[in-house]
Amino acid sequence: MTAPVPPQPGSLPQGEYAPIAPPVQPPTAQPQYAQPQYAQGPGVYTAVFKAHTGLLIMSLTSPKQVTGSLADVRRAFWAAQAHCLCLGWFGILSALIYNWIAIFGNISELSRVKAIAKQYGES
Repeated sequence: MTAPVPPQPGSLPQGEYAPIAPPVQPPTAQPQYAQPQYAQGPGVYTAVFKAHTGLLIMSLTSPKQVTGSLADVRRAFWAAQAHCLCLGWFGILSALIYNWIAIFGNISELSRVKAIAKQYGES
């Protein structure tokens, strides 16, 4: 016969159960993600233009963000538009849909920046 084993420190006597801990509640607050800051004051503007490249069976759209004066934004706009007009047509869906979305989206973005510049007295 074997002798009974003495209880270990921290263990419960036989037949008793440890209390169940309440479930851990996830945090209720949603994480705050940084929103893009567009107009940063008079003379400094931020815009995001899309440079679309059409491929035979795929397409590639690269957002290009620029921060600077109105002249810098216009220069980035024309660079993105030239990219779309030269390289955006080499795919069926690109020629019919995606390149047009990029072109008109770039025009809309430039119009938005120009409206903000007009509020600050620039043109």
